[in-house]
Amino acid sequence: MKMDAKSKREYAKGKLTEYLNSVRQEETETVSINGEPKIITKAEALARRLWLMALGGKEEFINDNGETVETIYKPDRKSAELIYAYLEGKPPVNKPNEKSDRQKPHGFTSDTKTRLSETLELDNESDKNNN
Repeated sequence: MKMDAKSKREYAKGKLTEYLNSVRQEETETVSINGEPKIITKAEALARRLWLMALGGKEEFINDNGETVETIYKPDRKSAELIYAYLEGKPPVNKPNEKSDRQKPHGFTSDTKTRLSETLELDNESDKNNN
């Protein structure tokens, strides 16, 4: 069966959702709660990380060399907004980057080009007269 590009995207999107739902239930993550290690699902680990990023705080882990590494998170507004949206039952809204909100110029209009040309010609004439 041959699929067009849109069908392929929809199929891939469905498969990715299926795999994400499967992986989120895996109990492979370890956290320390009140000093006691606890094995949790990936979904819970992601939720805990999101809360940590939203509120800010520090996270410690032991690397492969046995050294304790500390990561400090500053409170993140986008993470807090995402949590709030989910708790209120609202779908998260994708906001465009502030930089991309600016409209890019599409070039000069013909009137602008004419005025620029006239201005440049006037400037050239005044330069000739001053020399």
